[in-house]
Amino acid sequence: MRAVVVSLVLLLMAAGCDISGAKFIAPSSRSVELGSHNGFLWTIPGSPLLKDGTVGIQQNLLYVLVVCPDLAASGKGTETRYGGRVNTYVSRWDTSGGPVSVRVNWDRRTDSVKIGNKTFARGTGNVFVVKRDRTGALAPLQLPSIDADLGSDEALRFIQRQISNDTVIAAIRLPQRD
Repeated sequence: MRAVVVSLVLLLMAAGCDISGAKFIAPSSRSVELGSHNGFLWTIPGSPLLKDGTVGIQQNLLYVLVVCPDLAASGKGTETRYGGRVNTYVSRWDTSGGPVSVRVNWDRRTDSVKIGNKTFARGTGNVFVVKRDRTGALAPLQLPSIDADLGSDEALRFIQRQISNDTVIAAIRLPQRD
């Protein structure tokens, strides 16, 4: 796996992506559609770029729960945009009123996460919850960090324990797997 990450760093540099000054590389993302509400649970793996120029061990660096409890959607999807400095993780839906999206930006140089008009230091906690209300307002929340190797089910349980008084969060279920 380490060889794959090193190869990816070299490929990004050859493609003209400026990763200088970045503290992390995060070349992929995974999202799971929620089974109970319109929303997605994102897991963003990556590796720290160490001071000696080497790439650290790959781990889950961010967990992001995006939920739109009152949204009537006909279509949905996710998109990830990888930049030299900022990665953007987009959850989107088609509605009768037009497209709706929630963007989460991670600046890998400053190690900060921007959701709506709020910016968070990822080092304070690697778990984020974003609720979008009927008016389109976002209510982002940062939670403490969790283990870097948790799966979606465990990450959701952690979030639900942390926000146990929120009925929307408590009701979230992931799709059943065979």
